[in-house]
Amino acid sequence: MKKVVVSILTLFLIGVTFAMPINATTSTSDEGGYAALSIVWYYLYLRNEQKFDQLYNQSIQLGVDNQTLTLALELKQNATIYFNESIAYGRPEEGKLPILWKIRLAYLTIKEALAVLENAIQTLS
Repeated sequence: MKKVVVSILTLFLIGVTFAMPINATTSTSDEGGYAALSIVWYYLYLRNEQKFDQLYNQSIQLGVDNQTLTLALELKQNATIYFNESIAYGRPEEGKLPILWKIRLAYLTIKEALAVLENAIQTLS
C-alpha cells in the first residue's frame, strides 16, 4: 500500500513540475506550498499520535518486551518535543502555521515509533 501511495505522489509531483510554465516565478507558489505542507504534516502527526496510543496499549496487552516499549516511548517523547517546538508560534486552527521542518521531523519520528510497535505486534501475531 505504501508503495502505491509513494508512486502516486511521485507521479503527481512530476506532473506538477512539467505542468509549470518555464518562466513562472516560484516565490508566491513556494509560500503556499510551505503552508500546505506545514498543515499536512501537522494533521498527519495528530492522527499518528492517536494511532500510537492505541498500538501502545495493544502492545502491552500482547506482552511486547520492555525494551521495545521503551524505544517506542522514547521516539514518541522526541516527536512530542519536536511537535511542541513546531507549534511555538501557533497552530493551523489559530490561523498560524507550524514551523515546517520541525513539524515534519515530529511526524517522521512518531511514524518511526509506530513502525517499532507495528513490527513488534506483527512478530507476536
